[in-house]
Amino acid sequence: MQRADLIDLLSRLQAGLGEMQLVEAKQARTTMPDDLLETASAFSNTSDGGAILLGIDETTGFGVTGVEDVDRVSNRVAQACRDDLEPPIAPAISSEEVDGRRIVVVEVPALPPGQKPCYIRSRGLTNGAFLRVGGSNRKLSGYETAVLLANRTQPRDDLAPARGATIEDLDPDLLSALTTRIRARRPTFRSVDDRTLLGRLNVLTSAGDVTLGGLLALGRYPQQLYPQLDITFAFYARSDREPMPDGTRFLDSASIDGAMPAMLEEALGHIRRNMRYRAVIQGSGRLDVPDYPEAALREALANALMHRDYSERAHGTQIRVEMFPDRIVIESPGGLYGPVSPDALQAGDPPSSSRNSALAKLLEDVTGADGQAIAENRGSGIATMQRALREAGLAPPEFDDQVRRFVVRFQNGTLVDEETLAWISSVGQAGLSQGQVAALALARRGAVLTNARYRALAGCEPATATRELGDLRNRRLLVRTGAGQRSSWRLAPDLMSESRQSELPLPGRLTAEIRRQQVRRLLELGDRSTRELADATGLGRQSILNYLNDLRAAGLAEPTSDRLKSPATRWRLSNHRADT
Repeated sequence: MQRADLIDLLSRLQAGLGEMQLVEAKQARTTMPDDLLETASAFSNTSDGGAILLGIDETTGFGVTGVEDVDRVSNRVAQACRDDLEPPIAPAISSEEVDGRRIVVVEVPALPPGQKPCYIRSRGLTNGAFLRVGGSNRKLSGYETAVLLANRTQPRDDLAPARGATIEDLDPDLLSALTTRIRARRPTFRSVDDRTLLGRLNVLTSAGDVTLGGLLALGRYPQQLYPQLDITFAFYARSDREPMPDGTRFLDSASIDGAMPAMLEEALGHIRRNMRYRAVIQGSGRLDVPDYPEAALREALANALMHRDYSERAHGTQIRVEMFPDRIVIESPGGLYGPVSPDALQAGDPPSSSRNSALAKLLEDVTGADGQAIAENRGSGIATMQRALREAGLAPPEFDDQVRRFVVRFQNGTLVDEETLAWISSVGQAGLSQGQVAALALARRGAVLTNARYRALAGCEPATATRELGDLRNRRLLVRTGAGQRSSWRLAPDLMSESRQSELPLPGRLTAEIRRQQVRRLLELGDRSTRELADATGLGRQSILNYLNDLRAAGLAEPTSDRLKSPATRWRLSNHRADT
């Protein structure tokens, strides 16, 4: 770590802006801290690694206490990481002087997937392997250990016989569509019977049993045998998951069952039903544009179904789709598999790697009611997702690998709006590319940019991203931390200060749109009076009437009488309301 990067990191830690997920500060005047190996294990088991700062006291606001014998402590750390961890790790250890005291910096790399988990030898794998969660270390759970160990080989859970299933449990319509498509697309299958074909596609085992992958992709009702291998959907009334004043927590929720094509379509249907639409004028007509492009959502859901962990330890865990007024979160069991990292996903060109290789191959030819295959299995899904979001003017998806689960987040709201353009103009900048404008908009909202994230924003090559980020740095709009692959960029401190003073809201549509959606969903739960709606939302009665009148004008809601201010008047959804 360069001195300038260390000073920048310390300043952010002391200001409460440091990423404690990636940094651990410890006092170490004369010797290596007793728990340093726990932190080294934790960082090496993450996707990004981390840095341990020795000679810093976190309890006093990250004050510099210094290391008295730098060589002794550095050598002890290197020896312990080599001799006491399995597998051994080789952190980069350096020292810098700050405020007249020496600080030792231990940069711990993330281990390759095939070498995880790293654990303390004397404690064994069960008690000596750790994971970084927030700003602390915790022991790997049995499931997390199993997930990391499974990365060392090719899992075959999708090929295991589905317990109790027979060929009669497969949906004849899905089977017919599959066999017809296969024979039309692949000449080698035209001369074989259906049972042979299903065996070659790994729908059936060599003994004629239905595989787990085959049942989930083509079953009549797979949840009869595997009740939790489904999708749950929840639309929260508030962004913080807290209930509204009347106790309402969900505006919509569902348990989505069936074979994969049915689950994919039903999950998309629930999102469509709860999405807001904005009017965009094109020529002489009006186009209703949804909050999120469906192509991006479809890719994320298909990836969750295809790549989730299907090992027996994960049979009790569903895929979760959570919708909020400002975002959608899709969470699936099991972290990333193989040589894939969140940074590679963000760049849009991850290496091809599939935890469930037989299922991924099968889903190329399993189609839904629209005739579209569930997955291309060409490694192009992430790029498709990012392109759809970019064309919609939205921020790239956020990928979060947590070993036990993988999370994709979509933020709602136009990234570059008129207010953002006005701000860029106010700081006296001209001649910026579209990618640079989008990057500033995202950084202004507190995001940390990397080369990969910039490429997702701008749809450009790595060299272009490096050049344009460098230009933003030269313009004093962004500041850089780190070097090489660890480089990251943030909004310049003076501009960040200005953004905070203006209390810039997080990305999202206008509050009025969110409130109208909330009022409409409350009416779906039953007729309500103006007062009941006001109590449920915490708004005034006049505000509620304004939103109700908007819904009335759109043909979505109607009062039980013309006396709108009467306590006896109730509101209900119109019988002719739209389903979007």
